[in-house]
Amino acid sequence: MQQSTREPLDILYDLVEINNDRIEGYTKAIELLPGGQHTDLRAVFEKYRDQSADFKAEIAPLVLQIGQELTNSTRLSGKIYRTWMSLKTALSSSNRTAILELAERGEDEFVSVYDHFLQNEIGEDNPIYDMVMRQSHEQRDAYEHIKMLYDNSRVNT
Repeated sequence: MQQSTREPLDILYDLVEINNDRIEGYTKAIELLPGGQHTDLRAVFEKYRDQSADFKAEIAPLVLQIGQELTNSTRLSGKIYRTWMSLKTALSSSNRTAILELAERGEDEFVSVYDHFLQNEIGEDNPIYDMVMRQSHEQRDAYEHIKMLYDNSRVNT
């Protein structure tokens, strides 16, 4: 059985930041969608933005229970990703395939972060293991959905 290598609070803070990144990324993607166009993508992006808000809401009581404040900050890598997304999307005239490509890359990064925590930092003895595992599975489903949409958009262009 893998043992935990970090304190639950540190992991919880990282998970909150990752979900803040995802919330901001999808909020930015929604803002960049041309008005009245890609309404199907708007609904998908709202769904996954809300999913991260739900993940964060699930984590929040655990942080507060430890007696700490919940962070609204993001990771530096998330800020860089959103900046790059803004520039690339602006240059590509809000092209559906370009938007989905960036969303797929963002989801891939989130899958990697959750996988890293589960494989390297959260042992099965950690009280947050089951929650993180469930969130990871839900987030992986989101990644597969976004990837399918991206792959389909490439075929149809």
